[in-house]
Amino acid sequence: MKVDSFYCGGEWTDFAFFGVQHPQAGTRVYIPYFAFLFRSAERLLLFETGPNAHLVDNPAAWIGQSAELYEVEVDESQLLVNQLREIGVSPDQITDVVVSHLHYDHAGSITSFPAATIHVQRAEYDAASHADPAAGSDYVRAEIDGAVRWNFLDGDADLFGDGTCLVLSTPGHTPGHQSLIVQVESGAAIFVGDAPPYPATLADRVLPSVVWNAGLEFASWQRIAEAAVQHSAALVFPHDPSFRETMDFFAPTQTA
Repeated sequence: MKVDSFYCGGEWTDFAFFGVQHPQAGTRVYIPYFAFLFRSAERLLLFETGPNAHLVDNPAAWIGQSAELYEVEVDESQLLVNQLREIGVSPDQITDVVVSHLHYDHAGSITSFPAATIHVQRAEYDAASHADPAAGSDYVRAEIDGAVRWNFLDGDADLFGDGTCLVLSTPGHTPGHQSLIVQVESGAAIFVGDAPPYPATLADRVLPSVVWNAGLEFASWQRIAEAAVQHSAALVFPHDPSFRETMDFFAPTQTA
């Protein structure tokens, strides 16, 4: 499958986000947001949807207390729907959306794709739909409640039955976090989402600051490492600040 990447803004926060025991914890770091479009003859699939348009002007009004921890910087041109239109893809052409989890920076625009089936772990949807925004949750109920075409998964899945898009259940960061193994033009790639969010997090086994269950997080890292060997797959860490410098590996191209 052909893949395009889209830089969708980002946020500033403490480096502890990547590892609470990392030597750089306590320093400020920029964390980019990315979304990816996979194209085949039959489907247009998104992995992640980037932030909601409400984050352009008033993040605090949309994500509440999370805005105190994450200084969000998103402009209109970085919204995924606008970037897709720039390459000739309209939102209603998207057939499928896979999100690693339902936090605002990964699933903020799921309601922008009305014809798409949204593939998410049932455990993730349950956690997000019962989250309390007043407690500083990174889930935004308005994003979740506005989407209707859900496909709830319970663990690993071969989405299309042909091995081109494999969902790998990787809970830990959240109850229903999932990663995506895709056969792209250059070979297999695993889009890890936030499990883990940074290469050194995985290499050094350093827990990031946002972890729902540490034991499951460590187990998911092992699953990712084993899957990388099994599929001879490259690992893609979209939150890695350096990914912005190499994103031309998946640079967007104009639709004919």
